[in-house]
Amino acid sequence: MKSLPDTPKVSIITMTYNDCAHLEKCVTQILKQDYENIEYIIIDGKSTDGTLAIIKKYESRIAFWLSEPDNGIYDAMNKAIDKATGEWVLFMNADDEFVDNKVVERFAFVAKTHKKYAAYYGDTILRYGIGERPMRALG
Repeated sequence: MKSLPDTPKVSIITMTYNDCAHLEKCVTQILKQDYENIEYIIIDGKSTDGTLAIIKKYESRIAFWLSEPDNGIYDAMNKAIDKATGEWVLFMNADDEFVDNKVVERFAFVAKTHKKYAAYYGDTILRYGIGERPMRALG
């Protein structure tokens, strides 16, 4: 997607390996974001489950994807960063999800109006088999 005036491009990167059970939900949540200036990248570690079928199902809306063996999650992150062209990079593991479709829009607004920071982070909800635990961002 081309860069839009006054909206920083956000490169969203999903790293995955044999996690087709969660990947499609992650992909669809990213694609449903209201923010228009998103570059979506998926790096897969050469999955042998249904991961590639999910990626191919949405590839027309994915800026770049790659499926090849890697040396773990940090290697996958570095491969993606090499392809990212956004002003900001957001990492989403295949089992991560956004709380709603305004997350990237709110982030872009904060990043645009508070330019003095190099990194941003937000609240998180940790999910366990027995329930959830909210973790508030420090700040």
